[in-house]
Amino acid sequence: MLFDAFGILNVFVSSVIHTDLKMKSVQRFETLFGLFNAIFLLFIGMNMLKESLEHMMLENDHHSGDHGAVVRIPLFWAIIALGATLISSLGYQNHKQFCLLLNSNSLTSTQSAFGRSDSSKLATLAQNQFTLTSLGCVVGVFLVALFPHVDALDKVVAIAQSLAMFILGGPLTKVLGMILLQTTPSKALEGVEEGIRQLSASNPAILRMERAHVWTNTHGQLIGTLIVSVAKGADEQAILASIHQRLHGSLDLDAQSEGTGELTVQLVQSH
Repeated sequence: MLFDAFGILNVFVSSVIHTDLKMKSVQRFETLFGLFNAIFLLFIGMNMLKESLEHMMLENDHHSGDHGAVVRIPLFWAIIALGATLISSLGYQNHKQFCLLLNSNSLTSTQSAFGRSDSSKLATLAQNQFTLTSLGCVVGVFLVALFPHVDALDKVVAIAQSLAMFILGGPLTKVLGMILLQTTPSKALEGVEEGIRQLSASNPAILRMERAHVWTNTHGQLIGTLIVSVAKGADEQAILASIHQRLHGSLDLDAQSEGTGELTVQLVQSH
């Protein structure tokens, strides 16, 4: 519930402060807040796992005739949690950008895919592993409430919930950390290097690539900066056009679409 609530807070605050002049600041805020939320999810998972294991070990100290306390969970709050999770996902697309970041297996900008997607809300819900996990946790709470006399059911459910938090929170923390550190995705860099090599082989005026830096922002948009060495007197405009054309697919460069990749190229003439 808290993870979903923080996700909605992130969406709300970002929409309030969003302006074209502050686009980079908004993206940085979303990344920082998302990283905080992911780390928070990991800590909650660790605490739940610790408490569940402690309770399981303490049960060994009970007398054989003692069946332990019956776990009672008010179904009202479980229903509230279920409704809030569905509303946050269907109404506000909660965690959708994080899903796109984690599910992106190609070099195509995930933000572009988000903008072009025509999937229904139910289809989007089925692809949102964060919402599905939240729903699974609520179902686990229902099971504990419906079968309070089943020994250790609450502890098994709590352990399963904590493991699910690790499975989601770990990769999300890694991805958001890479975005904050502007770490180059290996596939993106390989695509850029291969593209420049092909251009150099076909155009003698392009000597070599001096430096390349490619990273991903919060929305999955690929940002690239290149320094390319060219022969003295080379046609720089033609070379720039050929580089953008060659890397169009790798970085999803499309000036006519919002959220596509960005590429900055600096040409250095060799003496």
